[in-house]
Amino acid sequence: MSSSMKQLLETMCGGDFMSKNLEEVMDFLNYVAEVSRGWDESNKGEVGKMKSQPNALNAKARMYTLNEDIDSTHGQASQQASNLDQAIVNLSKVVGDFVGDQKSINAQLNKRIDSVENTLNKRMDGMQNDLSQKIDNLQYSISRLTNLNIVHEKGMFPSQPHQNPKGIHEMEAHEGESSQVRDVKALITLRSGKEVELPTPKQHDETEGEKETEKREEIKEIRKGAI
Repeated sequence: MSSSMKQLLETMCGGDFMSKNLEEVMDFLNYVAEVSRGWDESNKGEVGKMKSQPNALNAKARMYTLNEDIDSTHGQASQQASNLDQAIVNLSKVVGDFVGDQKSINAQLNKRIDSVENTLNKRMDGMQNDLSQKIDNLQYSISRLTNLNIVHEKGMFPSQPHQNPKGIHEMEAHEGESSQVRDVKALITLRSGKEVELPTPKQHDETEGEKETEKREEIKEIRKGAI
C-alpha cells in the first residue's frame, strides 16, 4: 500500500486506521468499496461535468486505487488464512504422531513391567516353596531327635548286648533282646500341615521280660548240672 493511500485511509478513519485489527480493517475497506461503487454509478451520467472538475476525477482515481488495494489486501488475507489452516493441519498431524508414539511406548513399557513382575513373582513363589520345604525338613529332624531323646531318657531303648556263653545261651540272649523292641508308628504334624510317621521303639512287656529271664536262668542251671 502506497503512503498516499495510507494517508487517505487514516484521514477517512479519523487517524486510527493503523490501530485497527484485521477484521475491523476488512469491514472498513468493504464499506469504502461500497461507497466507491455508489459514487461510480451515480456519476455515470455526469462524465462531462466530471471532466470540468479535476478534483472529482482525482478522487475517483484514488477510489479505484483504493479498490485495488482492498482486493490485494483481501487476497493476502485469504492466503494467510489458507496458510494458517495448513499450519493447523500440519500441527495436528505432528501432535497425532506424537500421541501415537507415546501410546506405543507406554504399551511396550507396561508389557516389560508386567513381564518383570511375573518373573519376580515366580521366583518369589519358588523361594517360598523351597524355604517352606527346608523348614518342614528341619522341623521333621528336630521332632525326630526330640522324640528319640525322650525315649532314651525313659529307658525305652534296648540295653547294650552283653557277653553270654556261646551256643544256645548266646542265641537265646540275642532273641530275648530282639523281642524287647517293637516298632510303633508316631505321627507328627509339620508347619505346612503335612503329617509324617516316625518309627519309635516300644518298651517290652515287663511280664514277658521276667519270663524270659527265668528261662535263661533255668537253662544256665541245666548246663551247670550237665557239667
